Amino acid sequence: IIKSASPWAISRIEEVMKHGWEGDITPSYVEVDFENTCNFKCAYCSPSYSSQWQKEIRDHGPYVLPFIRFNDPAETAKHSKLPIKPDGNPYIEAFWKWFPEASKEMTDFRITGGEPLLSKNTFKVLDYLEKNPNRELNFAINSNLGVDTDVVDNYIERINKLQHDRCIRSWTVYT
Repeated sequence: IIKSASPWAISRIEEVMKHGWEGDITPSYVEVDFENTCNFKCAYCSPSYSSQWQKEIRDHGPYVLPFIRFNDPAETAKHSKLPIKPDGNPYIEAFWKWFPEASKEMTDFRITGGEPLLSKNTFKVLDYLEKNPNRELNFAINSNLGVDTDVVDNYIERINKLQHDRCIRSWTVYT
């Protein structure tokens, strides 16, 4: 309900209502996380989204709190929230089969993570957008920007080129 009132959704409400819940509608807003590879272990995150935090819990155990074993790998697995490695991941493979057609209708595409700048798929998206512009696309990533300077510089150079060449409408970094 909350997301339906967002600017990217308002123009599609009639279409969604017409097709109903069984309709096959390409989303205009897509948010993906390709992997949980991350160099930080932020308290507001979780091992599902941070490989470093996942390693810490594996090495030292979950945080034992009253009535809960916070971020216990057994609990994470029980709720099907264990991350899948990016190589050979069937969901990533399916994404790349789907994305070329779906991206034509997107207005908002956001990569979250893990740390997106540590994922080869983030740069694969940039390559794709350079070759297949969508001038209506607002591109965003959630990033700590705490990676090697050359990686950040490469990202900024690439994203600036996309915007300069009008391959995308805008870009945002959420930290």
